[in-house]
Amino acid sequence: MRRLFPHALVVFILGLLITGNAFATTYYIAANGSDSNSGTSNTTPWLHAPGMPNCSSTCAAITPQAGDRFIFRGGDTWHFSKSSATVYIGGSWNWKWSGSSASCNFDALAGKVVRTSCIYIGADQSWYTGGSWVRPILTMDNPLSTSFVANCAYDDDSFNGLNINAGYVQVDNFDMQGNCSESSPNAAFTGMGGTPVEWSNSYFHGWTVTSSGNAGGYSELGCGGSGCSGFSLFDHNVMDGSDSSGASTPYTGSQKGMNMCTDVEFNVIRYVSNFCVDSSGTKTVHDNLFEYLYNPAGGHGNVVEMGGGTGASSSRGSVYAYNNVFRHSGEGVAFDFQPGDGYSVYFFNNVVYDIGNGGNCLGMGPANSGSTPNTMYVYNNTFDFQVNVQGGTNGGCKVRSSGGSMSSVIFQNNHFINYSPQSISSVINGSFSYTDKGNELWQSESVANSQGYTEDGGYAPTCGTSSCSTVGAANNNYSLIPTFTPSNSAYGSGTSVGVSEISYGGGYGVSAPAIPVNPRQSTAGSCTIGTPGCWDAGAYQFASASTNQPTPPTGLAAVVQ
Repeated sequence: MRRLFPHALVVFILGLLITGNAFATTYYIAANGSDSNSGTSNTTPWLHAPGMPNCSSTCAAITPQAGDRFIFRGGDTWHFSKSSATVYIGGSWNWKWSGSSASCNFDALAGKVVRTSCIYIGADQSWYTGGSWVRPILTMDNPLSTSFVANCAYDDDSFNGLNINAGYVQVDNFDMQGNCSESSPNAAFTGMGGTPVEWSNSYFHGWTVTSSGNAGGYSELGCGGSGCSGFSLFDHNVMDGSDSSGASTPYTGSQKGMNMCTDVEFNVIRYVSNFCVDSSGTKTVHDNLFEYLYNPAGGHGNVVEMGGGTGASSSRGSVYAYNNVFRHSGEGVAFDFQPGDGYSVYFFNNVVYDIGNGGNCLGMGPANSGSTPNTMYVYNNTFDFQVNVQGGTNGGCKVRSSGGSMSSVIFQNNHFINYSPQSISSVINGSFSYTDKGNELWQSESVANSQGYTEDGGYAPTCGTSSCSTVGAANNNYSLIPTFTPSNSAYGSGTSVGVSEISYGGGYGVSAPAIPVNPRQSTAGSCTIGTPGCWDAGAYQFASASTNQPTPPTGLAAVVQ
């Protein structure tokens, strides 16, 4: 007799197969574990994880599958370099197993963000040792020092710690510390050789270099092969070198952050020499706090710089940078964006002040220096030109051409403080075409401060609608805002239907709260200056004439759990 499966059962089985995690398993790893345990409960954890050289027995016998989760106990430490320590990894940790694309997407521009069939490597905050939750630690075992050191206890010049050589993998909630470089840095604490990969909720810190070394070539997060030409999501992390070599003195910063930054969001980046030098194609940089970034000792630094090389083609597309705060810095170059030929840069809702090298603050050039023109849109930002700050000789934030054919820059609705003369010419560094579409607000420092546009308040106005000069002073730029709907957003904060919200300080740090209020006006079309439906100039805005301005954020320093 032929037995027929019920239609509902067939659909159910197919659904499980399509999701890619029908047989997903959660594995546990702890300092009191054993690799001969099953690893499938937190009472029978492994000591190591697959891919670690010292992984043995049951740990070494399993093959990670799509949807599997590998949970490290909070408060425990895994050592890359010190063989006498518990737990000793045994050398580089090389992860080679991929999740599935069936239900794993990190790119909000490509569709809904889902992680069902990804492989997860991280932590569960309900499982930890000690009195309270702290992240599991991955360490290179070099002592922390804010001074340059005579030598490294363990020289990491050619040593990578964790290598993710597979795709559809999320690495989450680790404390990464203790790397040291000497004379010829050419490695990374963590490396990406596969794509796509997400790095989230982690704390990168505690690096050291020798007094004679220039560690600008060593990265906290590096890439190689396909990992440099695909997609990476870097979100809700803190990369903070305040406990690292050279951190206490401007222009001696010693460490580079990343080599790949297609999507960088909701991070705190502090005391690094180069945050990201990317040849593959940055897509979005939003809702980040960048501060205390300086050139490396003996070198040249950047906040985000795009260049030629792998992936530098028309497929790169447009670049979006919005809702960022950039301050207290003096890099050789701040933002140097290179979209694909014929595409654009959209730079909006950013707050920029206390910059020591304003002449190289914002630049753009085509990916291949080709003949197809590019356009940069600079709108609804707040810029404060402060002179002789951070050890530099020129302040403010100027726009320059970074090479190739930059056809035009279009300005509108910006709030310029302390620029002279009060015209777009004072924002231009170089010779190229630019257009001022109007509704720029120009103020002296004293007038701006008197209305509440100050550093301490994050340049959010504290006056009422009748006395704040930014209110109702702009034209509707709704058509320029890319659509990021909640269903396509990696996180609920920072988005609203059809619009991008503004920076009130929400979203900074490891645990990112939702941005509280006031999305940009969502009604397309024209508006009359001075009416509630009209936009405000600069990066902050009232929802309507009758709405009170929210309290500006305070204490935007990184908070690490």
